[in-house]
Order: sequence, then structure tokens, then C-alpha cells
Amino acid sequence: MKKKIKSINFIMITILLLAVTACGQKSEENKNASVSTNDNDMFIFIEAYKKKILNDRTSIKECAETYDQQIDEILVQDNGTLDFSNCDFADFPDINSMKVMYTENHGITVEESWNAIEEWLKQIGKYDQVDMKNEVHVISPELGMDESKEYPDCYELFYENKDRLSSGEGAFINNQLCHIQIAVNGIYSMSNGKITERLGKKGKSASDALGVYTGDVVEEGLYAAMKDKSYMLNGNDLTIEEGAELVKTYFMNGTPFKLDKAISVDIPEVRVFQIGDSYGYDYMVRRNYEGVPFAYRDYGESKQPDSYSVTPDIKHAYVIDETGVCAFAGYNESEKLNIVYEDSKMIDLESACNILKSGLAKHLAAEISTAGIVYLPVDMAPFEVDSENMVYPCWELKGVNTTKNENILIYVDVFTGEIYYYTTTMDENE
Repeated sequence: MKKKIKSINFIMITILLLAVTACGQKSEENKNASVSTNDNDMFIFIEAYKKKILNDRTSIKECAETYDQQIDEILVQDNGTLDFSNCDFADFPDINSMKVMYTENHGITVEESWNAIEEWLKQIGKYDQVDMKNEVHVISPELGMDESKEYPDCYELFYENKDRLSSGEGAFINNQLCHIQIAVNGIYSMSNGKITERLGKKGKSASDALGVYTGDVVEEGLYAAMKDKSYMLNGNDLTIEEGAELVKTYFMNGTPFKLDKAISVDIPEVRVFQIGDSYGYDYMVRRNYEGVPFAYRDYGESKQPDSYSVTPDIKHAYVIDETGVCAFAGYNESEKLNIVYEDSKMIDLESACNILKSGLAKHLAAEISTAGIVYLPVDMAPFEVDSENMVYPCWELKGVNTTKNENILIYVDVFTGEIYYYTTTMDENE
């Protein structure tokens, strides 16, 4: 099977990276919860959230013990317009509590940004081939751009403007040899130029990071089902699992900042693509918080309600030989997560389904393909520059809305029962 993968525009990404998330600090704790903020608006928001928490909840321990039984019951009972007959239910995570959090940018100074680029160039063996003073540019509202010049020269040089910049985000290199782009949490995208070089391309290496050359897919699917398969990568046999371990180690080491001890990364999906007369692996990467995965998605447009915007993790990492990650683009794991509420009770799977039956489900007919517990990032004020990005523990149901022939992703908050959702257009090959 061959499928063309959607890519994203580099310039658009860089503009989006300039967004900043408001944040607060820990201030209060109680029996089952903690509130963390010195921002009055956040405090009010969390207090309002706590008032919506359902009383009829079950201990997480009991939810885990009855999970398999509830799955069996869901598979045989009438779930209205929700069809679970072909659903793959994820394992229940090994947890004692779940949290509500808000995101906070790590922040990166001018010096940290410059040093990160310098160290990265040394790691990929191209420090002596790149003139940093004349090839590191910066996208910054503090400097603007010269529309009379071609990209990347339309953006000011980073080195000669270091004293004018309040942070190091927006710094980038993009030439045929390599590409790197610094965001507020560290490296957002990079390519060591191997894909461009392998294919004999003359363009900018950012294309490697954005998956421009990885669209000739020969096989794809869930990592768990494909991990034991093996392909020849640049003359060497490498299993998908071996490549995945290289990817996980790469990001767990930090890019460049060290990760919080609660954060790990895993690989939910993988694609095998043709590159010349060889193959490469395209791994989707997602965060885990204390063993609970974050919601994730692929590139492409989505339709969302006006009142909020669901913002799952998006990240691709590419491996074309046994040395490991040669390019990637997406969220950075060093983004800070601040706990504002914690609880050891939640609504179980059956309760979440009942909420959907009386809520969203009556407006659709959905064939559910996967279900499980995730952490869901949600922008609660998507049209405001300084809006908070909250992270809610949710039951996640992925499937197809057969009434509109579109993918639908539905989330039910495990504490409040609130429903979040978004839809995407179905690929022609799906």
C-alpha cells in the first residue's frame, strides 16, 4: 500500500511557534486535590472546574479491576449509535490517581538557544561546515522581516541581534546541509541532511523534517503490531522495534532540556517508506505522563467547536539507518506541566459511554476503533493570545462518524463527564 502523507508549511510552523502560554504557581492543597496558581483567573477557573466534578465516581483501583468485565458488557449491550464491535480497547494504566494540569512554556534564553544549535551541529558532525554567525537567522516579532529579500535572508541574523532579543526562540538554520528550528521549549524541528543527501535533492533540509520525502509508504499501522518486522535501512537490517528504541532514547535525553521525571515517550504508530533503493521508518511520537499517554494526532486540518480547541501531540521522527533519528518535527517534551487538581476517583468506562449516549452520541452514528485513557490538552480560549492550555484526564474514543463520513475523536473528562471532540477528513485510502 502506498499513501501520500500530508506535509506542513515550514513558514506557517515558525509563526505558530511564537505563541506563549500563560501560567501560574502552586499555592493550595486539599484532601483529594491540589490547586497550583498565583494567577487569580486560573484560581477561579479551577474552582469552577471542581464544582463540576461528578459525585458518582469510582476509585481508580476498582475501575482497573472491573475494566475487562465492562468491556465485555459494552460489546454485547446496545450502545445506541456507538458501535464498539471492532474496537481495540487499550490496557488500563497502572496508576493510583490522575491529574488536571496546565501547560507552561519552559522558556529558552538567547544564550541557551545559541549553545543548543552549536552543540547540535557538533553532534551531527557539521559544526565546521556551517558559519553560525551568517547562517543562523531568527523569526521574532522584536525584529520583524524584510519582505524585499528571499527566505531565509528576509529574517535577521541571530548573532548580530542577540542584544535586541528577549528570548532565544525563533532561531533557525535551513540550508541544504542541515536544518534546526528553536522554539520556546527547545528544538521543534531538525534535520541532519541525510534524507536530502540520500535522494540527491538540492532543496532546504527542512523538507526532511516535515516529511516531504517520506510519502512513498509501503506499510503502516500500530507500532505494537509492526514492531517485530524488519527492513533494510541503508544496507543494514533493522527491526522497527530497534529503530523505535533509538527514537525513544534520543528524545528522553532531551532536546536540549532534560525531561521531567514524570514524562516518558512512546511510539503509537509507524510507517515504512521507500527512500531510493532503501527504506526508512517514520515514527509518530507521543508523551506519557506517569504512564498515561497523551492524546495524539497526525498533520492535517480538523474541525472543532468554537468554544475550545483540542490540541493533541503531533510529532514525527525519521530513521533511515542504524545511527538513529535523522530528522523530526513536532511538540517538545520539555513543556512544563503544572498540577492544579488530583483525584483517586474517576468515572468508569461504562459511565463514560452512558454520558455519550445521552449527549453527543444521539447526534451521530460512530464506529469506534480504539478506546482508552489519555491526557488531553485543550485550549479553552482559542481566539485569545494568552489563553490557558489545560490538560484533562479523559476517556478517548476514536472512530468514524458514518453519517458524515469523517473521522471523529471523542473525549470524556474522567472527573466531570464533560465531552470534548473534533473531526478530521477521512483519507481517500481509509
